Amino acid sequence: MSVHWTAAALNSTVCPRGVGAAVEWPTLLEHLTSPGPDAYEYLLPVTVACTAISAAISARTVARLLLPARKSEAPGLLQPRLVLMMIPSAAPLVIAFLELAIVLAPRSWKVLHIVVACFEVICFWAFLRLLLNFIGGSTGDVAAALARIAPRRVWRCSRRDRAPGMWDVRVVQAMVAQFMIVLPALAAIELDEHLVETRYTLWAAVHIVSLVSCVVAELSLIRMAGDIIEHHNCHLKFWSMKTLFIGNMASFRIAGRVVQSDQRIGELCYTHETLAAGWSAAITTFIAVIVAALIVCGFKPKDLQDPQDPDPIAQRTDGEPQQVEEGLQPASGRSA
Repeated sequence: MSVHWTAAALNSTVCPRGVGAAVEWPTLLEHLTSPGPDAYEYLLPVTVACTAISAAISARTVARLLLPARKSEAPGLLQPRLVLMMIPSAAPLVIAFLELAIVLAPRSWKVLHIVVACFEVICFWAFLRLLLNFIGGSTGDVAAALARIAPRRVWRCSRRDRAPGMWDVRVVQAMVAQFMIVLPALAAIELDEHLVETRYTLWAAVHIVSLVSCVVAELSLIRMAGDIIEHHNCHLKFWSMKTLFIGNMASFRIAGRVVQSDQRIGELCYTHETLAAGWSAAITTFIAVIVAALIVCGFKPKDLQDPQDPDPIAQRTDGEPQQVEEGLQPASGRSA
């Protein structure tokens, strides 16, 4: 295999590019049964192991969230918040499996890259809705909850203190919405290798600006409603989720700059973008293990309810013995 690597190194671009070129890229079966680049001898076991660990940790987190909802006498009250918490808490599991698929099936890495981008924006939107659910509480009235907050610097650029309002929430929603459009669009643009190589700096700058705007928006919402949602550890939730996506983006960009040589082995051709995607996938699955452990601490069953709301699980648990005692009291009184 080292001979093939040396031959490829003499000509950094030996694989075809453009529409239809993917037919020469290896499929899942060809990739697993035919000789391939030396890098996959390390990437494949690392990715499989990290994915298995992430799955085990994430499954425990999801089970912890599902159990209180099943025991609750009013599961309908917990359902909206449960769904919103399940999406970001399952992010390490979903991302790890998608990255594993990129390593197993190199031909499909571009399509899977778009799927990863779409899931990332879904996680950001779900987290935004979760913050609004925390703010609104059991009533769901976000405006009334914000009206009770003491005046403060709502935005870092603000010059005076004021109470946050629904206009600020709409600005936050708009800043998150633009990211939901930009990121999948950039992932689709990267289907064209020539367009990416000629405008790499431009697309990278657009990605960073859009991402920073989204991060600032959600952090601003956490800060402006801090008095209401401080007990939900929103910063830990946000940065646990964000660490995964930042790691995925950074590893993909760095690997794309480091790996610059195609490899042709027999009739199969591995572009340097494909190899870079494989390296990025292995790094991301490793990060997913760390993030899955952080999410265990960030997403807890107690977050399904607000402190001021009655706990339906506790009510049922405390109520049953009480009914027994009340039923025994008259009998003991009559026997006396």
